[in-house]
Amino acid sequence: VTTETSFYLQPSGALRPIAPKDKTGSQSYEYDPRNPAPSVQSRPGDWLNRPPLDQRVLKDRADILRFRTMPLTEPVEIGGRVSAELFVSTTAKDTDFFVRLIDIHPDGFEAVLASQPLRLRFREGFDKMLPAVKNKVYRIEIGMWSTAAVFAKGHRIGVQITSSDSPRFDKHSNTWEPVKSYDAAVVATNTVNYSADRASRVILPVVAVKK
Repeated sequence: VTTETSFYLQPSGALRPIAPKDKTGSQSYEYDPRNPAPSVQSRPGDWLNRPPLDQRVLKDRADILRFRTMPLTEPVEIGGRVSAELFVSTTAKDTDFFVRLIDIHPDGFEAVLASQPLRLRFREGFDKMLPAVKNKVYRIEIGMWSTAAVFAKGHRIGVQITSSDSPRFDKHSNTWEPVKSYDAAVVATNTVNYSADRASRVILPVVAVKK
C-alpha cells in the first residue's frame, strides 16, 4: 500500500512534507542555451545499463535549483508513479523545466532516481501549444514515470530543477519558432515559486511501514 506524499519546496533550499506558509517565495535562475547544464553520463546514450553517477560535478552551476530534506531518521520507501507540481514563470516565449529526484547519501553522493522535463508550450497538453506570457505564473505538472527505491536512514531526499540536460535532451533556444543557429537563442530568466498559494512540490508514492 502506498500513500501519495507531498514534499514541498521551501526557502533556503529546504524540502519538507509540510506546505509553506509564507505569502511570497520564489527562486530564479538564468538558462543560457549556449551554456546548458551538461548530462552526467558515462557515455552518450548509456542511460539504462549503468549505476547512478554522482551529480555533484554540477554543484557549482547557478542554473540548477537544489532542495533537500534533513537527514532521514527512518528509511523512506517509494514504489510507483513520481510526479511534480510546479508554479513557474519565464521571461521567454517558451522554455523547458526539468525535475530530478535525488538520493543524497551521507557522504554527499547524489544519485538520480527519476528525471523528466516539460516544454512549457505543452503545459495544457501535447495537443495544444501555447506561448508563455512574460513573467506570468503557470501551474505545470511533470510526470516522472514510476520507480521503486528506498531512501535509507541518514540519507536525504533531494530535488533539482533546471532547464537543460545536454546532450541527453536537445537544448531549447527559448524561442517560439525554431532557430537556424543557437546564435539566435535567447537567455531566459526562469522562476519557481514556493509560497502558500503557489506551493511547488514533488509527490512520492510512499510505501506504508509494516509494523
